[in-house]
Amino acid sequence: MTTKKDSINPKKEEALKELQDDLKPIFERLVAEYQFHCMERYGRPFVSYAVLADLVKDGWRPTHKPKFNIETFSSDFGRSDFGYKEAKEP
Repeated sequence: MTTKKDSINPKKEEALKELQDDLKPIFERLVAEYQFHCMERYGRPFVSYAVLADLVKDGWRPTHKPKFNIETFSSDFGRSDFGYKEAKEP
């Protein structure tokens, strides 16, 4: 039996298919951060997966650690490899 938690949003699945495997963790990180900020600001996690996939394909990369615990925020993915790389000081 598939539960809502186990199923993936069809639009998210479509956006993921457009991305190379190495970009998928970056996309997942961006989705999680975007959802977090939408919840904080508007009380709902609206996400345009296609737009976020376009941003990742165009070169968006995280430059900082998120303000929240990414593993506990999103139930879609429980991993910590979201493309974050520690910034090196000059």
